[in-house]
Amino acid sequence: MENFGKYFRVQIKRAAKSLPAVLFPALLLMGIAVLLGRMIWSISEGSADKQKVQIALVGDLSDPYLKLGMYALENLDSIHFTVEFLPMAEEEAQRELDLGRITAYARIPEGLVESIMWGENKKVTYVTSGNSGEMVSVLIRELMETVSTLLVESQNSVYGMQRFLENHGLEDRMWEATEEINLRYFDLFLNRTELYKMEFTGISNELSLPGYYLCAMMVLFLMLWGIAACPLFVKGDLAFQKLLRARGQSLWAQVMGEYAACLFLMLASFLIIGGILLAGIRYLQVPIPEWEGASQEEQLVFLLQAVPVAALMAAFQMLLFELVSGIVSGVLLQFISTVCLGYVSGCFYPVSFLPEGMRRASAFLPSGISIRYLDGCMLGNGGSPGELLWIILSLLLFLGLTILVRGRRLRAA
Repeated sequence: MENFGKYFRVQIKRAAKSLPAVLFPALLLMGIAVLLGRMIWSISEGSADKQKVQIALVGDLSDPYLKLGMYALENLDSIHFTVEFLPMAEEEAQRELDLGRITAYARIPEGLVESIMWGENKKVTYVTSGNSGEMVSVLIRELMETVSTLLVESQNSVYGMQRFLENHGLEDRMWEATEEINLRYFDLFLNRTELYKMEFTGISNELSLPGYYLCAMMVLFLMLWGIAACPLFVKGDLAFQKLLRARGQSLWAQVMGEYAACLFLMLASFLIIGGILLAGIRYLQVPIPEWEGASQEEQLVFLLQAVPVAALMAAFQMLLFELVSGIVSGVLLQFISTVCLGYVSGCFYPVSFLPEGMRRASAFLPSGISIRYLDGCMLGNGGSPGELLWIILSLLLFLGLTILVRGRRLRAA
């Protein structure tokens, strides 16, 4: 135990002296993580599901009632926030569709409104390309089905009312009643958004997109941090460790002493850079709904709650350091593991959008466990005890594997 105490103090002193050399690359890595987050945010904001769906209308658009309906949709109805209708010739619409400038076009047959008035209902032909995004296709299909159902059921109601009046000798009230029921349908249609309440539940554990990506970028930074620490912890020669082993220093003591130094450096880098990041978020007033009205102290508490995640990542980094014997191979291993684990765990794209197999795999990965834990901390519940237990078990597992790999390398040296 006395030898362990000496080795522990030596490693901490070594880490403290190396802090400036590790901190500068860590700042660059945090900048990379922030830029990645900003890029992903920009892509998300500019993705197809955030843009208006442009639909061209071709054919007979001269009917005044049809023009009135189009004006209502474009100016009075909430659908104008998601769909834009563009009148144009069919040849032009086909060309724009081929170039991807519109999502689809609808061919309006001649005498459409008149046919609807007589109950004939001529069909509107809807044309789209095979390259339409899945979300757009679902949106348009739902729109077409809704309009079709609305039209047919409204007609059935109007004609049913008229037939009722005819059967009871009330033909003189038919046109007045028809006008009244049509006005009621128009009122219901244009005010249908008041019939329901929409609630945004978030993309992962009910987190908002900014809150989710803040947690994801913190985990991504902790994984990228290993690249900056490779020159300090990757060992090409185990002669010193072999000497310590010959003098009675156990493998456990060696690994734990080096782990303490790694954790010290990681926590120092994380808390310093994390504090700068939180100050920047507060100064620039970056909108994070979970922190609306939160004080600076509450944000710092969130930073401290991430310490178990840093401890887990430090143990994971120790295993990666032990698996290689050169700085170049260490950097490559760190980078590849960060990209692969980051993608599967949802650091680049919300894990809820990934295939089922990837979502299940992320539950057992250190990055996936860390993101779920930070999600809980962001929501204000301090992370669930189950996630914290997973962090502790995973940390012990990685340290145990590091000891096994160290022992195998020493026997082979």
